[in-house]
Amino acid sequence: MSSIYTRKDTAKKPHVVRYKDPLTMTWKSEAHTDKETAEEAQQRWNLIETYRANNNPAWKAMYNETEKPATIGEVFKAYEDNVLANKTNDLTVSKYKTVMNSALFVFPEDTPVESIRGMYRDMGIGRKQGWEIYKSYRDMNCSRRGINSYLRDLRNIFMWALTNGGPQGRGMVDFEVVSKSDKYKDSELEDIQIKVWKDEEVLQLFNHPGLSEFQRDMCTLYFRTGARAKELLGFNYLNRKKELQWHHIDFKERTISLLPKRKKSRKLAKQHPVVMAILQKWKDEGKERPLPFSYIKMRSLIKEINDITGISFKWHDLRRLKAQLAEEENSDIRLAGYAIGDTTQSVVQDHYAPISLTTMDKLNDSIDTAFNRKMGVA
Repeated sequence: MSSIYTRKDTAKKPHVVRYKDPLTMTWKSEAHTDKETAEEAQQRWNLIETYRANNNPAWKAMYNETEKPATIGEVFKAYEDNVLANKTNDLTVSKYKTVMNSALFVFPEDTPVESIRGMYRDMGIGRKQGWEIYKSYRDMNCSRRGINSYLRDLRNIFMWALTNGGPQGRGMVDFEVVSKSDKYKDSELEDIQIKVWKDEEVLQLFNHPGLSEFQRDMCTLYFRTGARAKELLGFNYLNRKKELQWHHIDFKERTISLLPKRKKSRKLAKQHPVVMAILQKWKDEGKERPLPFSYIKMRSLIKEINDITGISFKWHDLRRLKAQLAEEENSDIRLAGYAIGDTTQSVVQDHYAPISLTTMDKLNDSIDTAFNRKMGVA
């Protein structure tokens, strides 16, 4: 049981309660200014000890009252110091900091984490509660799919805090601060809009007289490789490992070693001779790297090409073009995925190559043939 003693050092709080912590089972002390407060604390610790000895779960609620609730600012600071500090990818660190700042814009850093889910706020579109407040703020300027992405990252942070930090090292929070149900459901999301290339656009882009040789080569390179924009760049200041250099290219085997998104190691990608001819030309011209510039110049290049051709597209849409032509020619979503190095069929179909009209024609013709055969029609 707990005990009280009075120390002689008057510079400190004189009345000290000594008790056994029910979680760590180690002896601890807490000091009080007056004797009455110390006696109340002693009674409380004795009751906690009695409840625990009798397997009464009420001891946990009483015990947790001694802990100051963690604030959202404290959780984010702990995550930054203990998790982000170990990250080697600056882009990942920057992303998580942006996500945390988005939450702090809605909930001040001194907001107790345990109060967020029960909080109410009038948003002008109704009285919102908990993370619906955050979603309503973000909904003004962001897509709902983007908001879901931020909620996913916030959940990662708070799930880390569930088992790390805190007075006992067993977690700064003791519940799921962000649950999966807080995200927008599929029925609440906007339709995915992707560019589906028209035949006349492809013809116009690759035959436009206003484009320079370099601009045409760039379009050809990105279409033929199906690579993401940053995978071919010579400079990437947020992820230096992703930078493409000449030693990543094997002209004899016609391969390029690329570092795909969310991967830690490079993957070999076999290339068409047209791609290797462009790269060989650039190497012969003495370029220090295949594309010796960063994404800032890439953005200006695509704007110039858009203005010249009158076609609105991004570099990523040339990756879509390769997937769409692969699907159209082969009527196989798997091969469309292989063409761009993505084997997740749902992602390929939803974000790159929806089933083409050509494939639908082939399906309809095959069904017609099967039907006529069953009907005995020659």
